[in-house]
Amino acid sequence: MKSQTTLQVNAVTFGAVQRSALRLTEQVRDLLRQADKLEAELREMQTAERPDAPQRQPVAGPTSVGPQLLRLDAVIRRVGLSRSTVWKLIRDGKFPAPRRLGPRSVAWLVSDIESWIRTRPDSR
Repeated sequence: MKSQTTLQVNAVTFGAVQRSALRLTEQVRDLLRQADKLEAELREMQTAERPDAPQRQPVAGPTSVGPQLLRLDAVIRRVGLSRSTVWKLIRDGKFPAPRRLGPRSVAWLVSDIESWIRTRPDSR
């Protein structure tokens, strides 16, 4: 009788530990996603052209070949609009449409976004 009770207690304890481990695993995944986003933002900030910075010459190599693409988060940061506003303007034909990269991913050409920014009226 005593061993059956011990097994039941061990099973309950194991279940609680397993649930805690799953919660911790999910929290670690969330933290890793946040870290990836922060890294991407940092890279974007470091590579963004500043008006006071001297113009850099393009470097020959694989990074300068082909069109440069921006994902949605980078587009949002660059144009200063919300996610929903960007998609509404696309539906209304007032913002460049993204290019499909795969079944569930899209990106915008940097040149399309820069052209759109240049067409905005100057509010000064």
